[in-house]
Amino acid sequence: GEDITRNLDFVEGINKTLPTDFPKNIEIRGEVFMKKNIFEELNKKRKMQGLSLFSTPRNAAAGSIRQLDPEIARDRKLSFYGYTIIGDKEFFGDSLNKIREILLKYNFSLNQPSKLCKSLEEMIKFYEEVSNIRNLLDYDIDGIVYKLDSIEEQKKLGESNRWPRWALAHKFPAEN
Repeated sequence: GEDITRNLDFVEGINKTLPTDFPKNIEIRGEVFMKKNIFEELNKKRKMQGLSLFSTPRNAAAGSIRQLDPEIARDRKLSFYGYTIIGDKEFFGDSLNKIREILLKYNFSLNQPSKLCKSLEEMIKFYEEVSNIRNLLDYDIDGIVYKLDSIEEQKKLGESNRWPRWALAHKFPAEN
């Protein structure tokens, strides 16, 4: 519930001005995160200063973005990946894949890898592919989130109190 608006000015990957042809009322959803190399650098500095270390990049990013002082968010070099836009269906289309295409067209930072799968077999194969390369990514991930592509079908399934019924997390085994 904190107001983090001022801190977002210092997050890499967040467009500060939207394209002029974008609809006026939109909501861009995504995640603020800390790249692995930034996390390691931050913990080295904290250790040299005798400060406690952050346990994970996710904890470091969450704590950093919620700071009252925007300079802390700037110094911690946070990044952002967009996931979706809630807005004018006429402009953004009727599927998550079309929304991602628009976000890429307008130079928004998106999490990769990503794939539109057409079968359960493709989904499992993609999960295995990403599991095999996750240590090569510049950010930490703990699994894949499968999402229903159709916005209309998403609306039909709705949401529970805690999560959308049209998305399912498939976690990776813990890394050693």
